[in-house]
Amino acid sequence: MATIKRRVDVEIMELPLSVRTERDDAWVHGLAGQVNRLLDELRRAAPSATPQQLAVLVALNLAEELQVERERSAVIRDDATAIAARALQRVVDALGALDEAVVEGGLREQRIGDDTVVPSAGGIVET
Repeated sequence: MATIKRRVDVEIMELPLSVRTERDDAWVHGLAGQVNRLLDELRRAAPSATPQQLAVLVALNLAEELQVERERSAVIRDDATAIAARALQRVVDALGALDEAVVEGGLREQRIGDDTVVPSAGGIVET
């Protein structure tokens, strides 16, 4: 189902803009506020810069921040994938060992409480 985009009016560098978005007004106004704060910081640091130069510098700074976050996200995703692969391999190894124990007849049952049966190799329950 298509999401309906609506128009939100904001001002950036005292320039009125209409943004078509699926987000709510507060979110869009928050972004515009962030851009205006960055522009103000650069304007104080480089008072002779033109509005266009300031806008390009803010865009470049935001693009850099986005790229850094994308790289950080990729590292986290890769780490999580490696951790999941190692965990899956442990499960596969444990199931293989359990299967071998059953085939060799070395598997005993241990009762915990009245009803629960926990199979374990060599009678040791690992937790």
